[in-house]
Order: sequence, then C-alpha cells, then structure tokens
Amino acid sequence: MWGRVAVKFELEVPCSLFQAFALFNKAMDIFAIYSLFTVITWTEGQEFSTDIVTSEVLESKKDFPCYSLPRENYTCSSCIQFHDSCAWCSKTGFDDENQHPRCDSVERLKEHGCPDYEIENPKTIVSTTQNEELTNAGDIETEEEAIQLRPQRVSVRIRPKARVRFNVTYRQAVDYPVDLYYLMDLSYSMKDDKQKLSELGDLLGICYFLSMFLNEAERMRAITKNFRLGFGSFIDKKLMPFVDPRPEKQLSPCPEQCAQPYGFKNQMSLTKDTNRFSKEVDEAEISGNLDAPEGGFDAVVQALTCNDSIGWRERARKMIVFSTDAGFHYAGDGRMAGVVVPNDGQCHLDDKGYYTKSLEQDYPSIALLHQKIKERKANLIFAVTEKNKELYRQVFFYFILCNKFHLWLIKCLFFDIH
Repeated sequence: MWGRVAVKFELEVPCSLFQAFALFNKAMDIFAIYSLFTVITWTEGQEFSTDIVTSEVLESKKDFPCYSLPRENYTCSSCIQFHDSCAWCSKTGFDDENQHPRCDSVERLKEHGCPDYEIENPKTIVSTTQNEELTNAGDIETEEEAIQLRPQRVSVRIRPKARVRFNVTYRQAVDYPVDLYYLMDLSYSMKDDKQKLSELGDLLGICYFLSMFLNEAERMRAITKNFRLGFGSFIDKKLMPFVDPRPEKQLSPCPEQCAQPYGFKNQMSLTKDTNRFSKEVDEAEISGNLDAPEGGFDAVVQALTCNDSIGWRERARKMIVFSTDAGFHYAGDGRMAGVVVPNDGQCHLDDKGYYTKSLEQDYPSIALLHQKIKERKANLIFAVTEKNKELYRQVFFYFILCNKFHLWLIKCLFFDIH
C-alpha cells in the first residue's frame, strides 16, 4: 500500500552539523539553561493547519495505458496494483470473445461489453474516526492527554498507487506536562557539584521569572508550569577493577568518610515538591570508585525502564539530565570483572531504589541505550565537563545517525556543569 499525507513539518538547520554546533555554542549560557524548561511553540492560541479540504481522494491520471499490463503477470491482483485507474473484468471468456484486454479503465471495459457487476475496481475510502477539540490553556490535568493534533484518527482504506489528502490542525498545548529526572554521578570527584544541583529547584522559578521580561516575539517560548522533578545517582559496579576490593574501602572508598559504592539508586521519584528535591540532593552521600569511567549508562537504562519506581507520566514530556565529570562504561567492559551476562534492558530495582543486577549483568550497549530512549520517547541531556564533551558528542552523533534524536537539544546536550 502507498499513500501520501499532505502535511509537511520542516526543521531548517545549517548545511552541516558541525556548523550547527558552532552556532549553538555562540548562544548565551543562560539561554541554554532556560531552554531546558521551555516548550518551543507558537504564540498562545495560534494554530497551524494545512490549507486543503477536510479529506479527499485525489484524481487518478487520465488515459493511463492499463492495457499494457505485461502478459506474464496478467492477473486481477496485478491489474489493480498496476495503477489506481485500472480495473479488471472478471467475465468468463471476455478477452476470448472480443479480443479486448481484461485490464483497462472502467469506461473502456464498459464500452467493450463488460457488465458493472463483473468489474473489479476497489475504491479508496478516507474517513475521520476521532476528531476531538484541541486542548485549551488550563485544561491539562496531571494524567490527562493533551490534544494537540486534530483529527486524532483518520481511517484510510487505500488501493496501491492511489493518493489521499486530509486537513490536519496542530496547536501546541500550553503548560504541557514535563517530567525531569536528574541522574547525577556521585563519585568523589563530583562532590563540589552537589550544591549546584540542589539549587536546580529554585532555578525553575528563576526561569519563569525571566520569562516575564521577554518581548512579544519571545512569547513564542512558553514555560510549562506543569513539571515534576526526580533525582537518581550512580557510581559503578562494586567489583574490581572498578572499585577498590579492600574491605575497608568497600565500606568507605573516599579519602574521608563516605557511602559504600553502588550501581544506581533512585533517590527521589518524580514529584512537584522542588523543596524536597533540594533536600534529597543535599542529603545524598558521595561515594567513590577506582577507574575514571562510571557506570552511568546502567543508571540511564534503569531510569527509563522502571516506570513505576521513577513515576513517569505516560503523556508527559520525559527528560533525563545526565550529569558527570567522567566517561562511561559500555557493553563488554563488565568482562574485566567477570560479568559476562548481557544487559537485558529490564527494570531491576528493589524497594529501596537500588539496582539489583549491577553485579550480574554487563553494562548496556550504546544501541540498547538508544533503543530505550526511543521506546520511552524521552530526551536525554548530557551535562558534562569540557574535557568529556568530545566523548559524549560521539554518542550524540550515533543517535543522529539513527535519525531518532531531538535536534533542539544540541546546545543543552553539552552544557558544562562547571
């Protein structure tokens, strides 16, 4: 089957991705922070719609030579697929009686004596099956789906090579829900960055305050008030050579007293309580490991797959901010510690929020990470130090090659945590 929808959304970018990065890097840092919590939209209430009729089947090309259907494949099915103007006469002996082709236009078949009830000519049918009103400002509830596209469902029964078109109206919902989960590397080298993270809850209020000073053109960026925050942390697998195997270092691997190492822990599920977010970050204990790469991708997969524990809303915009000052382990690295079982990409959190398969399963591959991001329709933002920018840029380019990543996160993707 083949069809065409007369709707086109375009994203204009510079002639190369490298130029795109250069342009984004010239933007102000405050815009990078601000854009994390904005929804790119039209002016409130403005709609975008295709300038065509509600729905119609486009007219077929006239005088198409249906009779030229190759004889070696001369069947009803082949005729119907040959062109959307072709019809088939199923009357017994039709082509033997008058030497006219069975595959031809309806008009020609009738002229040559084929009755209507013997003509096979499937019709293309397009109908709207769900056409609810677009969501207005203030109508979005916590778990309610925002209606931003109208109609929501269109049924199309289309024959090969036929064309249909229908009208589509789009309006960005105001205050569309956003779930933001912050994944932080809590190894010892990140000790100084905890304070910055704890201030993130207040930063949301600052961003909203800044929006009041934007001019009329900047009103196109509406900040959602319907957001929730969550927080998780990661260190690495509690195995040699990733952490120090000495018993005293297993209990406190840092130069000063600190927590035992772990793979991933969900510190706080998604909530609207920004004050609690700051409190949880302040109280989260630093830990440590030996090698420079961290087990952060274990944490990303768990954060994406453990829907009940993290508390993702099904209809919310899902965002994960991944903050670290180091590289990452990936599939195959676990073999250095004797962990050979591949990562299954499933949720494995206990009642306390700890990842239970850290010592049993290998790190996830980049492909698995991309698969989970795609399945959850999430946005992954890397907040990394300058020295690690190029490493995570390579991960980003892999996602670009897969053609499933959100280009508008380019600037935020490499936001320097320092």
